[in-house]
Amino acid sequence: MFTKMKFLLSVASIYSLSVLASAAALTMTIDPTTKELSFSGSASGTSLELAGVIQVTSWNHESVSGPNESLAIGTAFNETFSNRADIIVYENTTTMVTGLRILFANNNPTTIPTITANATKISYAGMASNFVTILDSYAPGTFTQNQGSGYGDISFTNTAVPEPSSTTFLLSSCLLALSIRRRK
Repeated sequence: MFTKMKFLLSVASIYSLSVLASAAALTMTIDPTTKELSFSGSASGTSLELAGVIQVTSWNHESVSGPNESLAIGTAFNETFSNRADIIVYENTTTMVTGLRILFANNNPTTIPTITANATKISYAGMASNFVTILDSYAPGTFTQNQGSGYGDISFTNTAVPEPSSTTFLLSSCLLALSIRRRK
């Protein structure tokens, strides 16, 4: 019994370590209730130099072209970006696909080897209503780095609270399962 328990504990420890090791260094959280987003964490890497005039680091989630709107996010980080720091929300109305892109750019020769979030909340309520809706309903996932190297991916979560009907359904299902089990 003791050996079995020891084995299970070691398996659980290995699993916990692998989950922690695979976690993204930077995380973005979208809060649809307050219409705000924030970042946490820190990452180090190297920007991509473009045409000898600008240093760029960017991440995509669903690479989409089409109408877009940018939201400045520079205040959510300790570093100063001399050109821009934006999250760009895309909506292709033909294919009905939406996408997000995070972009940091500095004029040469400025490079930022480490990007550190400071948990400042940034309101997106002032964006066009279709882009607010996109951010409100965006499913959790990962931004994949596509310009620059070493920073790693950015994970993102959405703190949307389930609507009351969903909560009622889940609670009813649990109570039904419990009553059926008691009858047996």
